[in-house]
Order: sequence, then structure tokens, then C-alpha cells
Amino acid sequence: MRKIHVKCHYDRKPKYQKNDITNDNYPNIINGDFKCSEFGEKWFSDITYISTSSGFLYLSAIIDGYTRKIVSYSISTKIDTKLILDTIHKAKIKFPNARPLIQNDLGSVYTSFKYVLTLKEFSYIQSFSKPGCPTDNAPIENFFSYLKRENNYFKIISKDIQTIKNTIIQYIYISTTTKEFILN
Repeated sequence: MRKIHVKCHYDRKPKYQKNDITNDNYPNIINGDFKCSEFGEKWFSDITYISTSSGFLYLSAIIDGYTRKIVSYSISTKIDTKLILDTIHKAKIKFPNARPLIQNDLGSVYTSFKYVLTLKEFSYIQSFSKPGCPTDNAPIENFFSYLKRENNYFKIISKDIQTIKNTIIQYIYISTTTKEFILN
């Protein structure tokens, strides 16, 4: 490799900075404590994007901290409050008796009036990641990492959006029925 001037390429792990910023309006109740003793105790929620030839698809998902399985999800071409409200309503319909502590980031959709009010109506307690600290929401970030890696970052980009949606749905179905995502 040295003779033909070829260098090895490797991915560097991102360096996350623990941030000590606190804000009483956005408490970090979970604060890195991912241990759970039963289903529905702690849920982790976030949004990821998937690039397609026709634009972006956004996947909002909620994962249970105990089982590490997807509780509910929604897919849209728009990243807005409706996307996460659809996800949280689906979770409430599937698990009407759950009263989780739900962790998410400080994105505008998660701090929106409608979302916060909906969580209060459902008796869910909201916890926020610290700014610039994605490790606070590691279980859902881990799931998104597996989703993208195992689908090879959706190399089916040349196909239509519905095919990509079907791939995501199939992956979530398979992972929910067969896998547990373990936090490293």
C-alpha cells in the first residue's frame, strides 16, 4: 500500500462532550441511568433521517428501555410535530396502561406546546438529553445505528420512497419480534 500510495480509511468514533448545562425547564431525569426493571418504565424517543433520491424520509421512533424493542414509530417526508404526535399516539393506543418516563432531545418538536401537553394528558413524564450529548439518548441512537448499518445505509436510494418505507417497516417488524438491541 505504501508503494502505490494507498492509505487505509477508517471511521473515527465521535468524541462526545459531557455537558454540565442544566435547565429547570428541560430536566434530564434519566441522566444516563438506562437500567429498567420492567416494560414501560423508560422509553427513549428520537427522529432520524434517511436520504432518498426524492428527498428525505424521517423516522420517529420510541424504544422501550427494558426490552430494547420498538414501541411505536411513524415515517414521514416532513419533520414536524405531527410526526412525533403520530408516534406517541400509536404508543398510547398499543400500551394504554403504560406511564413511562420518556427521554428525548431538546429539538423544537419535542419542546413544542402540543407535544408537551399530549405527554401530560397521557401522564407520561418527559426527560430531556443535555445539549450536545447524544449519549443521553443512547438506546434509540443505537437502534438507528443498527437500522442504517444493517440496511447498508439504504443503498436502494434509486428506488421509490414506498420501497424504502417498506424496508424500514420490515426491519422494525423483524427487529421487534426477534432481536434485542444491547447498549454497548
